[in-house]
Amino acid sequence: MRQSVAIREGVYKSFQMTVNVTPLASVKKLKGNQNELTINITEHYSNGKENVITATLKINNNVAGTYSVGDYKVYVDTKGSTQIRSCYIVN
Repeated sequence: MRQSVAIREGVYKSFQMTVNVTPLASVKKLKGNQNELTINITEHYSNGKENVITATLKINNNVAGTYSVGDYKVYVDTKGSTQIRSCYIVN
């Protein structure tokens, strides 16, 4: 006897194999001593599809820190008001 299983799109996506994950950060100067940090995580799947996860946070000027973006932890080090020194995923 065969059973038929329906998989919703959101559930199916979680079973796709992630091939590569790319973090990208940008910072925008705000008034005072704070900046707006935007972090994008792009998940590249083996079937050619991509998924982008975005987080936007307010941070102090010239700060380095680890931030949660979806299921990922991302380290970002900022310099000046609009520069990124480093950005990478932390295990």
